[in-house]
Amino acid sequence: MSGPTHMMPQPFAAESEITGVVGVAGSIVISLLNFKGEMDRASAALGEAHKLSDLNSSIARLSAAPGQQWLQRPKIRALAEATYFVGLRKAGMPEE
Repeated sequence: MSGPTHMMPQPFAAESEITGVVGVAGSIVISLLNFKGEMDRASAALGEAHKLSDLNSSIARLSAAPGQQWLQRPKIRALAEATYFVGLRKAGMPEE
């Protein structure tokens, strides 16, 4: 497998398991769902994640969360912009 989906467990978690994941872990799952082409599931998971935590309300909030200093490194941020944040935007996560 190529790209970020190589880290995704196969078969992927049941929907009820996805909706219970919040914060950065949940946002990674949402982004990976988009890379798998499961946009409807990603959008639904984003909606559920937002209900569970305000951290999932925007890319800016997620980026500013405690423990996200790794996103301040230019090379890492560029990779995140090209993969992680693309998946979140496709799921409907706003910038602000």
